[in-house]
Amino acid sequence: MAKHVPPSRKRYEARNPTVSVRVSAVIKARMEDLRATTGKSMAAILLESLGAQEASAHEAYKRGFKAASDRYRVVFRCPGCKKGITVEGAESKAMAAKAMVEAGFVHKGC
Repeated sequence: MAKHVPPSRKRYEARNPTVSVRVSAVIKARMEDLRATTGKSMAAILLESLGAQEASAHEAYKRGFKAASDRYRVVFRCPGCKKGITVEGAESKAMAAKAMVEAGFVHKGC
């Protein structure tokens, strides 16, 4: 026979689901030591770690985006003001491709 679960408990569990992971005994001991030293709950420790990982992932994304942008972005100087113009959008890319074909750009082996 199934045990009756009060509606308030169901709502609490829906708002606060359980997260369970397996770790080595060494990691578990380190987590327990940290909890004892700081007085923080495991949830608080997890939230801090999650925040650090999110920040790290965001920084990695920015570095990767910058590296790709530096390598693949097409920029040319405006003849008027000498500021850079980035080739963006389908129309600009089509115009740049047409200009390259008209200028005789080919593969090295062609």
